[in-house]
Amino acid sequence: MRHDVACWVAVFEALIIEELHTLRKFCANLQGVCMNTLESFRRINREELIDRFIYELPILRSRVGMTQDEISEIIGVSRQTYSSIETRKRKLSWTTYMSLLMVFYFNTDTREALESADLFPEDLKNTLMINHRREENWGVDR
Repeated sequence: MRHDVACWVAVFEALIIEELHTLRKFCANLQGVCMNTLESFRRINREELIDRFIYELPILRSRVGMTQDEISEIIGVSRQTYSSIETRKRKLSWTTYMSLLMVFYFNTDTREALESADLFPEDLKNTLMINHRREENWGVDR
């Protein structure tokens, strides 16, 4: 009986050591992925993207057929704030840019316009894993 227990203990120790080794490899790989993602994110010129995006806002909004009220409600800002952004009286924050980008990217009427104007660069998509999530949730493309 003691021999059986000792065998099981040895098996469990071996499994734990193997799992720890696998976990260390996984963590090292994850760290590498995170560093690559961070580097990719740092290469994104936020100010340039925001400046170009602002000029396209009225066009994108009209393509989806939404009012300023509707867009502002979706992204969580007041209509006055959104109007000021669209008329370039107020600076567009990165957070609001990302919110608007998601609204327009996941709309079939505006996705192509975003991509053709390079307002959602591949580095940013890769950082957010947008293509992977889209494929995972919807199949290759919808």
